[in-house]
Amino acid sequence: MRQETTTARDVKQAAREAAAQVSGEVQRGAQRILSEVKGASADFAEDRKNDATDYLDDVIGAAKQGTAELDKKGHARTAAFVNETLDRCGAATAHLKRTSPPDLWQEVNDFAQERPVALFGAAFLLGFGATRFLKSSQGDRARQPSVERPSKESREFSNADSDRRTSEQSASGGHSGGTGSEAAE
Repeated sequence: MRQETTTARDVKQAAREAAAQVSGEVQRGAQRILSEVKGASADFAEDRKNDATDYLDDVIGAAKQGTAELDKKGHARTAAFVNETLDRCGAATAHLKRTSPPDLWQEVNDFAQERPVALFGAAFLLGFGATRFLKSSQGDRARQPSVERPSKESREFSNADSDRRTSEQSASGGHSGGTGSEAAE
């Protein structure tokens, strides 16, 4: 009996050790996968940040060329104001390039805690600007001619007008009594 109890204890101990070993392997595997996912998401965020800053640099460069045109046409004060604004945008873009995505996120969190109203206002303006941009990009589709069905009101008006003409023609014996231009209407 004592040998059975020792064997049961040994089996129980071996099961615990095996479970601990499996648990450790699962945890190490999960940490490795999590690390790979974090690395991939960090790479993705860095790539998107670089794409955005490259785009902003292109827009700023194009706008600076536009300010040169303004200056040539005698709008020096406006050109100077726009150039100053573009220089500030360029500085912000350079800051974005130098800062890692986690650090940018921390800066946004700090700003949100220090100035929640300003963050809300900036988010509102960003959303408004995005909406206007999306609407303007759909403007080309709105300008294209399309075949539309007449509205219910216009069909009713057309039917009433047709009924009126039919009754006038019946009353005049099938003739409109005019020059024929009424039938062309």
